[in-house]
Amino acid sequence: MKAPKKYLRDIALREELDPEDTLTDEMYSKLLAKCYNAHQHCKSRCHNPNDKRFVKYGERGIKVCQKWRNRDTGFYNFILDMGLPPGEGLQWSIERQDVNKGYQPDNCCWLDMKGQANNRTNNTMINFMGQVKSLSEWAETVGMPAKVVSRRINKGWSTSDALLTPYAGQAEEEVS
Repeated sequence: MKAPKKYLRDIALREELDPEDTLTDEMYSKLLAKCYNAHQHCKSRCHNPNDKRFVKYGERGIKVCQKWRNRDTGFYNFILDMGLPPGEGLQWSIERQDVNKGYQPDNCCWLDMKGQANNRTNNTMINFMGQVKSLSEWAETVGMPAKVVSRRINKGWSTSDALLTPYAGQAEEEVS
């Protein structure tokens, strides 16, 4: 899906989104298309019962705010509120910071795919040393594969032991 040409030709919008004029026309066009697609997919999964993802969004009460749903100005409002994705932005997607709330300016941001993976409703969340992170975030923090941490917790290890006990691969690397 491409962004409608009226947005590509909107000079005021381009100046608002790229005030330093750092983007080539091609990159601006790609980023605007990325934003347009993200906007359309949000609306579809929340408001179209025929969308295969509706069950996980619309049926759960997740909605897109009226400001972003408006037929005439919805995308324009969305892009002004969200801005363009950071950097080249093509690997970024819309993130709802609270997965139980809808798509609205105070609950959304651009997030890379790794960050998105850590904010899923089916993640194992671990509270350790006063911080709550996903299992994979904790594994990365302590420098261990997530599958090792998961296996240890599933075997009944305490959180502290699962995260802080070196695993055989680590010990072997340190010896050699």
